[in-house]
Formats: sequence, structure tokens, C-alpha cells
Amino acid sequence: MIYRQPADQKNGPNCGPTSVAVLTANPLANVMAFIKADCHKGPNWKGSTHNRGGRFGGENADCFKALAHFGANPKVESRWEEQYAGRQLRSVIADLPRDRAYFICTGGHAQAVVGDRVFDQSTSVEGDHISAYWGRNKKVNVIISVDRLTDNSTEENIVSNPIAVLPLTLSDAVLKVAGFEAVAASSVSAIKGLTAEKNGAKVNAYAHLIAGLIAHKIRKGTAQAGEFKAALIESGVSKACAKRYMENGQKAKALPWIKSAGSVGVGQNIPSADAILAAFADNGVKTEQDLVNIVCPKVVLTAAEELAAKAQALTDSDDDAVQALLDAAALLKAAQVPLDIAA
Repeated sequence: MIYRQPADQKNGPNCGPTSVAVLTANPLANVMAFIKADCHKGPNWKGSTHNRGGRFGGENADCFKALAHFGANPKVESRWEEQYAGRQLRSVIADLPRDRAYFICTGGHAQAVVGDRVFDQSTSVEGDHISAYWGRNKKVNVIISVDRLTDNSTEENIVSNPIAVLPLTLSDAVLKVAGFEAVAASSVSAIKGLTAEKNGAKVNAYAHLIAGLIAHKIRKGTAQAGEFKAALIESGVSKACAKRYMENGQKAKALPWIKSAGSVGVGQNIPSADAILAAFADNGVKTEQDLVNIVCPKVVLTAAEELAAKAQALTDSDDDAVQALLDAAALLKAAQVPLDIAA
């Protein structure tokens, strides 16, 4: 049995439900529906779960209940939680028996662990090797073991075409951007009625791009930035678009209202794409150009200043330069600004 992300996997603060879906070979929607009902989540719940501490720990954990409901035979490994308290995920995984799979929490984040592969909503479809997993150095605080899936387990909900692992485990961010860019590119040649779809796709692409840049701490001009850009191009984004996304995205992630967009998503104090989209809406970003106008504001010239600049630029053509000056004079006259010709 090959463990994979569920076919209906989506980005969001749903690391717990995603891990349960992987460990039980169930659709994410089914797991979300059970947890929402059984744990009395609100109507706007998007996937966050409580799995440790006080009345939410041990067998009272949201995801323990879900694992039990879907027949995974979960066991709270209290002895290992004490033994490995404060140790990094990568060292704990190396010591765990391979005859069981695991639901492990590091801080407030959950992940499924099968052998030396780790799954959450940001990994590749078939999981990331622990050596490449973004959270390998986080401290373990919850360990729940479950039965390993067998070859007879249902695979109807499993993705049939695994996606190749991209550098830096950026596959989710890259594929999201590439998917939305594909929608945007196809909309260019469509009728005007598709303009809104194109703009929506562009804005969504930027939200996922910025979330990916922040989550993976990618700075402008670094090797990581180059690999991210190359991964976008490899996934179907044109070179020009990839360049524009990276330039605008790096500037946008520094905006104060992007930094304060929220502290949900993968890791700590990292805004999710949904939080960034909400921030876009609050700041009037409905198109790519709206974002460009914010991150790259242009100096606004008066009409006379524009004409004077044009005249200066056209010194290689006397006729054009003279015409530009005449236009400027006409504009000033229309504005009732007196001209001292003698001067």
C-alpha cells in the first residue's frame, strides 16, 4: 500500500485532518466532516484541531477520535512522548518502530509519519523524506501510533498520478501558482466576460506565491529564489510571468499588512494564502495591476511635466521637440498661465 495525500487535498490550516486522511486512506472531506460534527466545530471552521493539553490531550484529541472512527486503531504513545520530549522530529523518527505508522505533533503542527516519509498539506503527494521535510527540526510533543495500511485498503480516493517532488518541498506553492497562472493565461484570449476570472486567478496566484515565499523564508537574490523561479517555469509558468511573480511577490511580502495578515497555515506566524487573499480584499487589490501599483508606485507628473520630459527625450528630432514645446505652451495657455515671450 502506497501512502499518499488524499485526492481532494487543499491548502489551508488543515494539517490534522490531512494527516488523518493520509493514515486512513480516506478523502479529506470525509475526515473534515467527521471532526466538524464530532468535535462541534463552528460553521466557518477550516481544519484546525486540538490534540494536546488538558481536556484535549490523549484519547480526547480531535484527531485521535477521527483515527479511531476510521478504524486506524490509534494508541497514545505516552512513554515515547516522555522519552522523546524536546527532541527534534528527525531524530525521533529514526528511533520509532517501522511496524506502525504515526500521527505526530510538533508544537501546534500535525503530520503523518510512515517510515522515513512525512506528510502534511505542504508536502509532495507521496510525502517528503524526513531529510527534506520543512519541519524536521521542530520539537515533538504528541505521538499517536496507528495500524499500517495493507494492500487491501481502499485506494479509490488516492491520487493516481503522483507529482514529482520539487526542490525545497515547494511543490504545493509552485503547483498552486502554476494552476492559477494556467487559468489566467487561457483567459487572455477569451471574451471580455472572462476578465474577472483572469484577475481572480492572478490574485489567487500571488496569494499562494507570497505564502510560499514567507513559509520557506525565501529572500530576493538567493539560490532558493532562483530554484523557486525555475520550479515555476518547469511547471508551465512562462519565464516573463515567473520573473514578474517573483519581483512583485518579494516586494509584497514586506508590506506591513501582509506581515500582519494572520498566523495560520504551515508553521508559526506564517499567513496562509486565504489570510493574504483577505488582506488583498481589505486593501483594494483586485487585479495584478492593483498590487503592482502598491509595490511599485509611479511618480505622478503633471501634464506639463510629461510634455517637457517628452521634449527633452526628442532632442534627436528638432521638429518633434518643437512640436512638444508648442503643445506645452498650448497647455499652459489653456490653464491661463501667462507666458513672458520676451524672457
